[in-house]
Amino acid sequence: VTVVLVSYFDFSAYSDMAIGLGLMLGIRLPVNFASPLKATSMAELWQRWHMTLMRFLRGYVFRPWMRGRLGRGHGYIGVVLTLTLSGFWHGAAVTFILWGLLLGLAWVADSRWRAFCSRRGIVPPAVLGWLWTIGAFVVISVLFRSHHLSDSLSVWSSMFGLADGTPVPRFAPADLARHLTVTAVAAAIALFGPNLQQVFGYRPDRARLEGGLWRPGVAWAVGIGVLFGLALAAVLGRVPQEFLYFRF
Repeated sequence: VTVVLVSYFDFSAYSDMAIGLGLMLGIRLPVNFASPLKATSMAELWQRWHMTLMRFLRGYVFRPWMRGRLGRGHGYIGVVLTLTLSGFWHGAAVTFILWGLLLGLAWVADSRWRAFCSRRGIVPPAVLGWLWTIGAFVVISVLFRSHHLSDSLSVWSSMFGLADGTPVPRFAPADLARHLTVTAVAAAIALFGPNLQQVFGYRPDRARLEGGLWRPGVAWAVGIGVLFGLALAAVLGRVPQEFLYFRF
């Protein structure tokens, strides 16, 4: 869960800063994240996560592939191919390619399950779809942060209580409490809070910001000042770390 939250907050914030800098220069950039961890299906997840890359892959990989439709499973093969290429785009490593492949297979499994339910008039609860979607994404994302496939296998072994897994790190009670608190707060923000497009009413197709929650005033100034102070205090005295997505 922490891996997914770090990836999301890292890259989503990176994208939001780019949008803000673009507005300062009179350039309106497209939205790249739209609260993806609220998704209740694999298709919805990829409509919300890294939207610019997926728009590119849909236009130049998936749609051309679909023009030569050869059979019932042609679309599913196209999905797997597209997401596998998204993994390759991140790096020519087995972990990235397998990450994309497994996400494609998870998308196909999700689509087949929903088609099965639809034929029988079953409407799956949204919470069940969310648990499956985020659960699969969390498990598969282990590959994204692993340098070698053996690292992923060890982590998965520990996650599922199998033998020969990587030992669970020993945290001091205070460190463990801090880690769990930060993770819980981050998850609550990602799942229940508005994203920055909703806060500021940002729409790339409009000439100005409108319809958001943002109302300049003392309360906003104090809130932003407190957040800035907490962020500054968190980084002072620590070894600087680059953005997770900086190398991409």
